Amino acid sequence: MRRMGDKIVADTCVFIESIFGAEGNDSEIFFASLEHNDARLVFSREIIGELMYILKKKCNDFSLSEEETKEVLDNITAMFQLGKSVNTKFMRVKVPRVKDPEDQMFVIAAYAADASHLVTLDKKSGMLDLKHVPFICCTPGEYTNNNDEQIIS
Repeated sequence: MRRMGDKIVADTCVFIESIFGAEGNDSEIFFASLEHNDARLVFSREIIGELMYILKKKCNDFSLSEEETKEVLDNITAMFQLGKSVNTKFMRVKVPRVKDPEDQMFVIAAYAADASHLVTLDKKSGMLDLKHVPFICCTPGEYTNNNDEQIIS
């Protein structure tokens, strides 16, 4: 029996790999599985801002055309529209710190949204090492594999 209604905070690097990585990478499979797994992405103001900024920069780095860049950003906007938005500005809960202060926004959003998962590829940030948190920290492949096992059983 599978879980219903996962709320997932995804690190920017997961979006980057899904768009610019090799075809069929774990992040691409993760995003493709969300609807099947009845999962919903969570975005805070800080996350969507960073995501749009970094993606536009990556599109420029890869010399994508204006039309291709617009398509990438439109796809993210559609994901944002379907996702859950959380306001972390007035959050009063103390959250554990990670090694990379730039990644703290993902932990804060996970707490604010009462997320079930925080998905990242960033091993250096410390997010995958978080203990005693009310959500599961995992990679895209771990999330997808875990949900595949639950659907089968």
